[in-house]
Amino acid sequence: MNPLMQLLDKKADEFDFPILDNANVDLAQTRLSIFKDNDNWLMTFEMVGYFIPGQDFASGLYAYSNNLNHNGLSRIFEEVISSFDQGQSFIDDNGSFLLSPFERICFKIWEDTYCFTPTSDDYLHAGLDPKEFSPTTFVRLISSLYKDKLWLDDDLIFSSLSLKPMPLFFRTDEWNHDDIQPSEHLFFQQVAQALEKNDATLIHIKDPNTHWSNWETSITEIDY
Repeated sequence: MNPLMQLLDKKADEFDFPILDNANVDLAQTRLSIFKDNDNWLMTFEMVGYFIPGQDFASGLYAYSNNLNHNGLSRIFEEVISSFDQGQSFIDDNGSFLLSPFERICFKIWEDTYCFTPTSDDYLHAGLDPKEFSPTTFVRLISSLYKDKLWLDDDLIFSSLSLKPMPLFFRTDEWNHDDIQPSEHLFFQQVAQALEKNDATLIHIKDPNTHWSNWETSITEIDY
């Protein structure tokens, strides 16, 4: 079996491979990146959303490589989205969400500050109902409006993994991701073949299902 397929299957058996309907995370966006340099390769998954146990807007980084000591969930970057006012949180000590759906909001994504006033059209475009406003609704709205700002920088990915940078080989935020063994999945079979032949054109996106609307959890606002 291909080394990548062996690795991904092993980590899936150990429950250390991304699942998009994770009961601990309400997903807002996800991205797969592959880096390759000569014989070395790195596959990463970023999962941005509302991390329910920590009541935090965070990004989880999964990493798989032929050059890592630990493969799987590598790090959770906390407070990817945070309040502009450091003295005030979006969520109080009792777990209550302090924002309302149409108020003007100032917040930080990483270290950059943004302010906007949500409109009904913003929610409509994002496929969200403002009447069901919650931390999950909020992070999905921010994702709809500021998607590219939420991703990890490549330099941060490599520094957090203590790896030397490699050229980007393939990247997408849309693919078909089912809860089956990776080696049985056509998309990951294509990825493995592409790495083996050093040809990213062998990867084809068919029936993408990585949008959060395909992976909603059973969590409701009373669970926050």
